[in-house]
Amino acid sequence: MRGPERYHLGLLPALAALRPPYDLIVIRAPWQDYYAPFEFVSGLRCEVVAAPHPRIRRGLWQLVNGGVRGGNYDLVHLGNVLPIPLALGVPITAMVYDSLEFRTHTAYGAVGRWARRMLVAHLAREARVIATMNPITARDLQEQFDLSPERVIAIGAGVDGAMVPTPQPWERRNAALAFVGGLDPHKRLDLVLRALVQLPGMRLRIVSAGGSAERDLRSLAIQLGIQGRVDWLGRLDDNAARRVVAESAALVMASDLEGFGLPILEALQVGTPVVLSSTLPFADEWRTYGGPVFPAGDANGLSETVRGLLADSDRAVHLVALGPVLAAGYTWEKVAVRLDAIFRRVLSARS
Repeated sequence: MRGPERYHLGLLPALAALRPPYDLIVIRAPWQDYYAPFEFVSGLRCEVVAAPHPRIRRGLWQLVNGGVRGGNYDLVHLGNVLPIPLALGVPITAMVYDSLEFRTHTAYGAVGRWARRMLVAHLAREARVIATMNPITARDLQEQFDLSPERVIAIGAGVDGAMVPTPQPWERRNAALAFVGGLDPHKRLDLVLRALVQLPGMRLRIVSAGGSAERDLRSLAIQLGIQGRVDWLGRLDDNAARRVVAESAALVMASDLEGFGLPILEALQVGTPVVLSSTLPFADEWRTYGGPVFPAGDANGLSETVRGLLADSDRAVHLVALGPVLAAGYTWEKVAVRLDAIFRRVLSARS
């Protein structure tokens, strides 16, 4: 596997625990320390490759090598949207997390959008199977690239089932909204900042390693006069990020598109209600449980939805109790079984 994401930190150990009849090897660069947890997983091996640092050289290296050439692999799984090395000669499977990669106009600049779309189109032509997080993205891929259903499979997402935290009671939570994610345009943190203007007394706690829109977002907070109520917490480890979410009144996900949004499941697991954009895959299901969903792209709608949650303590208490129950249905073990089935199918076809 090349190019794992944070998503795989839960998935790959669960896959290794199945003891599949193939070796699991993660290819990583020396500076990718976030893959370090894989070093301690039984049944999983890391291979460090010397990828060049300058972006242009690394792009060329990905096209001709990518760290997988000459490895005598039976299957290469691309854990993200990456170039397929030329004339690789082994079966490819890939992960495309969301329709954002080929449909949005906000996530990348014009050149970036064109490049991502070309990469996804190449994966659609060459990969034996593309895995996605949800059926909506699977359907979009099928329609956009004329793929048959057996070539695009939604494998889902999960949370660490070993963690069963006791949710913080609603009445003891901070008067704060939490945001977890990249500071990129498609995450629509600008909507959350504008909504905060209409939520006096509320704070916004941002857990993020940064992103292309950070400077503009910080400037916007100043222009709106709310900079004193915004906590830019930077990158936090998983435990610290979990505490921020667990102590907040709600997690806000205002994105244009997401594959699913791991922060959603992680918030539900600690009993924190989530306030979701109507375009997110979990929004329709969440709405059936009484979860707060606001019209995508509408800052006023977002503030009204948050106010509605804060004003209805019975509803909030219900959602705090419901969250861990819903999250328990999303396990990495289930996702691992689905990915394992894909790998076995492709390897069997090759044999």
